[in-house]
Amino acid sequence: MYTAPQTLGGPGAYSMSDTPRSVAADRPGPPQPVVTSCGSTGLVHDAYVTHLPTDVRAAFRLFAFYLRNGTLDVDLLGFDYWDALQHGSDLEMVFAVFSNVLEVDEHGRTVNDGDAQYRVAQWIRARQDPGYVVDPPFEPWETELH
Repeated sequence: MYTAPQTLGGPGAYSMSDTPRSVAADRPGPPQPVVTSCGSTGLVHDAYVTHLPTDVRAAFRLFAFYLRNGTLDVDLLGFDYWDALQHGSDLEMVFAVFSNVLEVDEHGRTVNDGDAQYRVAQWIRARQDPGYVVDPPFEPWETELH
């Protein structure tokens, strides 16, 4: 369980053994922190952590932009859907569907970000229009929360 640090490295400090991330259990030995050269901030990164590929980060950025801008699949969602997403659980599901459907190839490039956006648009439309039929119907893995 996470305990807020009282002083850096002092009693109650956060350690990797406290992390809920399942990958920590798979790591050989203790984590090896690496100090980056980020000016005077002294940021510390776990040597085992890698960042999402640039293409994946760009897909999420553009998805968030289109979602908030009201331009996510305008043909399917020809209405102002933003007010409907003000509840946290709906917004959570929107990002879950996008991230579950998004596929990345072995080079870290997204291969179906348009399809992932379309499935989100279908979810929003079905949520707002009871007469709308999602085709094909959502598979359980598409709407799974992780």
